Amino acid sequence: MQSTKVLEQFQIAAEKEPKSIYPFSPVYHASYKGEEVIVKKTQKPLERAEALARYTRFLQENGIYIVTPIKMNTNNPQELGDACYVVYPFIHGKAYTATHTQIYASGCLLGHIHA
Repeated sequence: MQSTKVLEQFQIAAEKEPKSIYPFSPVYHASYKGEEVIVKKTQKPLERAEALARYTRFLQENGIYIVTPIKMNTNNPQELGDACYVVYPFIHGKAYTATHTQIYASGCLLGHIHA
């Protein structure tokens, strides 16, 4: 599916065809109501995508620092053609480089999630 069609489905205006910022899957950096967001492919079918969104919200509500889909004027996530997409806030930070500090932080997050 064309990236502009994906963005338009979420009521995100695109003046030109956006390019994915990730080489292995469609991930688009865009703007929604003045905020930077990420629109990306997620679990399918839609029931799995919605379950994942509920789970991440549950984790966040229980004190786990995790990114959850943003609230929008339309459904988030959505099924588009044979794929599902979701919109998250854009998080500024460093790229993952597998340093000892990043690996340790990842382990701590997984420990909190499993607890």
